[in-house]
Amino acid sequence: RVVNIKKGQFMDPGLMCAAVKKARAAGGTRVMLTERGSFFGYGDLVVDFRAIARMADCGCPVVFDATHSVQQPGGAGGSSGGQRRFVGPLARAAVAAGVDGLFLEVHPEPERALSDRETQLSLEQAGELLPRLVELADYVRDRKLI
Repeated sequence: RVVNIKKGQFMDPGLMCAAVKKARAAGGTRVMLTERGSFFGYGDLVVDFRAIARMADCGCPVVFDATHSVQQPGGAGGSSGGQRRFVGPLARAAVAAGVDGLFLEVHPEPERALSDRETQLSLEQAGELLPRLVELADYVRDRKLI
Protein backbone atom coordinates (compact mmCIF):
# COMPACT_ATOMS: atom_id res chain seq x y z
CA ARG A 1 0.00 0.00 0.00
CA VAL A 2 1.01 3.60 -0.53
CA VAL A 3 1.59 5.59 2.63
CA ASN A 4 1.07 9.34 2.32
CA ILE A 5 2.46 11.39 5.19
CA LYS A 6 1.18 14.94 5.33
CA LYS A 7 3.62 17.44 6.82
CA GLY A 8 2.26 19.09 9.91
CA GLN A 9 1.64 22.81 9.55
CA PHE A 10 4.12 23.36 12.36
CA MET A 11 6.86 21.07 11.10
CA ASP A 12 10.23 21.69 9.49
CA PRO A 13 10.12 19.94 6.08
CA GLY A 14 13.59 18.48 6.57
CA LEU A 15 12.38 16.60 9.64
CA MET A 16 9.96 14.63 7.47
CA CYS A 17 12.83 12.26 6.66
CA ALA A 18 12.42 10.81 10.17
CA ALA A 19 8.76 10.06 9.41
CA VAL A 20 9.77 8.38 6.14
CA LYS A 21 12.39 6.32 7.99
CA LYS A 22 9.76 5.15 10.51
CA ALA A 23 7.29 4.21 7.78
CA ARG A 24 9.96 2.25 5.94
CA ALA A 25 11.09 0.51 9.13
CA ALA A 26 7.50 -0.67 9.56
CA GLY A 27 7.54 -2.17 6.05
CA GLY A 28 6.27 0.77 4.02
CA THR A 29 8.02 0.60 0.68
CA ARG A 30 5.82 3.10 -1.15
CA VAL A 31 5.98 6.31 0.88
CA MET A 32 5.17 9.81 -0.28
CA LEU A 33 5.11 13.16 1.50
CA THR A 34 2.62 16.00 1.19
CA GLU A 35 3.37 19.69 1.64
CA ARG A 36 0.48 22.00 2.53
CA GLY A 37 2.02 25.11 4.00
CA SER A 38 2.92 26.28 7.47
CA PHE A 39 0.95 28.30 9.98
CA PHE A 40 2.74 31.40 11.16
CA GLY A 41 0.01 32.78 13.36
CA TYR A 42 -1.41 35.60 11.30
CA GLY A 43 -4.42 33.82 9.83
CA ASP A 44 -2.92 32.28 6.71
CA LEU A 45 -0.98 29.19 5.81
CA VAL A 46 2.22 30.18 4.04
CA VAL A 47 3.99 27.97 1.52
CA ASP A 48 7.76 27.96 1.36
CA PHE A 49 8.45 26.20 -1.94
CA ARG A 50 11.92 25.19 -0.74
CA ALA A 51 10.02 22.57 1.27
CA ILE A 52 9.37 20.56 -1.92
CA ALA A 53 13.07 20.10 -2.58
CA ARG A 54 13.85 19.52 1.09
CA MET A 55 11.21 16.81 1.36
CA ALA A 56 12.34 15.26 -1.95
CA ASP A 57 15.74 14.81 -0.28
CA CYS A 58 14.00 12.18 1.88
CA GLY A 59 13.99 9.92 -1.18
CA CYS A 60 10.29 9.73 -1.95
CA PRO A 61 7.74 11.53 -4.11
CA VAL A 62 6.36 14.85 -2.88
CA VAL A 63 2.75 15.94 -3.34
CA PHE A 64 1.49 19.50 -2.97
CA ASP A 65 -1.90 20.00 -1.36
CA ALA A 66 -3.00 23.09 -3.25
CA THR A 67 -6.42 23.49 -1.68
CA HIS A 68 -5.39 23.11 1.95
CA SER A 69 -2.50 25.50 1.31
CA VAL A 70 -4.94 28.37 0.84
CA GLN A 71 -6.76 27.78 4.12
CA GLN A 72 -7.13 30.48 6.70
CA PRO A 73 -7.44 28.58 10.00
CA GLY A 74 -10.28 30.13 11.96
CA GLY A 75 -10.76 32.65 9.15
CA ALA A 76 -14.52 32.10 8.86
CA GLY A 77 -15.29 32.64 12.53
CA GLY A 78 -16.03 29.18 13.91
CA SER A 79 -14.45 27.31 10.99
CA SER A 80 -11.58 27.53 8.55
CA GLY A 81 -11.83 30.06 5.80
CA GLY A 82 -9.68 30.32 2.73
CA GLN A 83 -8.88 32.01 -0.54
CA ARG A 84 -9.75 29.70 -3.43
CA ARG A 85 -8.43 32.22 -5.96
CA PHE A 86 -4.86 31.34 -4.97
CA VAL A 87 -5.16 27.58 -5.62
CA GLY A 88 -4.09 27.96 -9.26
CA PRO A 89 -1.07 30.20 -8.67
CA LEU A 90 0.20 28.01 -5.81
CA ALA A 91 -0.34 24.81 -7.81
CA ARG A 92 1.57 26.30 -10.75
CA ALA A 93 4.41 27.35 -8.45
CA ALA A 94 4.57 23.84 -6.98
CA VAL A 95 4.70 22.26 -10.44
CA ALA A 96 7.45 24.68 -11.46
CA ALA A 97 9.32 23.75 -8.26
CA GLY A 98 9.26 20.08 -9.28
CA VAL A 99 6.48 18.54 -7.21
CA ASP A 100 5.64 14.94 -8.16
CA GLY A 101 1.89 15.23 -7.69
CA LEU A 102 -0.93 17.52 -6.67
CA PHE A 103 -3.85 17.14 -4.30
CA LEU A 104 -6.95 19.22 -5.00
CA GLU A 105 -10.29 19.12 -3.24
CA VAL A 106 -13.02 19.40 -5.85
CA HIS A 107 -16.78 19.57 -5.29
CA PRO A 108 -19.68 19.98 -7.74
CA GLU A 109 -20.93 22.87 -5.58
CA PRO A 110 -18.15 24.07 -3.25
CA GLU A 111 -20.47 26.47 -1.43
CA ARG A 112 -22.51 23.42 -0.30
CA ALA A 113 -19.52 21.34 0.82
CA LEU A 114 -19.63 20.14 4.42
CA SER A 115 -16.02 21.17 5.04
CA ASP A 116 -13.38 23.37 3.43
CA ARG A 117 -15.98 25.07 1.23
CA GLU A 118 -13.84 28.21 0.95
CA THR A 119 -10.90 26.35 -0.58
CA GLN A 120 -12.44 23.68 -2.80
CA LEU A 121 -12.57 24.08 -6.56
CA SER A 122 -15.68 23.49 -8.61
CA LEU A 123 -15.57 20.79 -11.27
CA GLU A 124 -15.36 23.51 -13.91
CA GLN A 125 -12.46 25.28 -12.18
CA ALA A 126 -10.54 22.01 -11.85
CA GLY A 127 -11.30 21.21 -15.50
CA GLU A 128 -9.74 24.51 -16.57
CA LEU A 129 -6.73 24.28 -14.24
CA LEU A 130 -5.60 20.68 -14.69
CA PRO A 131 -4.67 20.84 -18.41
CA ARG A 132 -2.59 23.96 -17.75
CA LEU A 133 -0.78 22.21 -14.90
CA VAL A 134 -0.04 19.19 -17.10
CA GLU A 135 1.28 21.50 -19.82
CA LEU A 136 3.52 23.27 -17.30
CA ALA A 137 4.76 19.97 -15.85
CA ASP A 138 5.64 18.73 -19.33
CA TYR A 139 7.47 22.00 -20.05
CA VAL A 140 9.46 21.84 -16.81
CA ARG A 141 10.31 18.15 -17.25
CA ASP A 142 11.20 18.36 -20.96
CA ARG A 143 13.58 21.24 -20.38
CA LYS A 144 15.00 19.76 -17.19
CA LEU A 145 14.37 23.03 -15.40
CA ILE A 146 14.48 21.38 -12.02
